[in-house]
Amino acid sequence: GDRAASVAALAAAVDAALAGTKLIYVEVRGDDVDLAQAFQWLQEKSLFAGAILWNPAPGVDFAACDLVRNALVATTLRLPLREQEARYRALWLDPLQRRLRD
Repeated sequence: GDRAASVAALAAAVDAALAGTKLIYVEVRGDDVDLAQAFQWLQEKSLFAGAILWNPAPGVDFAACDLVRNALVATTLRLPLREQEARYRALWLDPLQRRLRD
């Protein structure tokens, strides 16, 4: 009864989450790699060349505005976290994203 329905629902959810999903493995060797730049390169490939990235929300694709936001945020990665957050709010969240919701 309930257990079989739960197992079936879980199986359906897993199938839906994995449908069309691909996995990419990236190994970073050395400490002179700019990880933000590497992520942006992968994101560009997902937008413009059809490559698929690991996505914590399967079924939600990256949009061009995500690439722009990540390029903006990437310039702050060497700053302290509080300053990164302040700049994110000042440069992206307040002037753009919140306005678009209204």
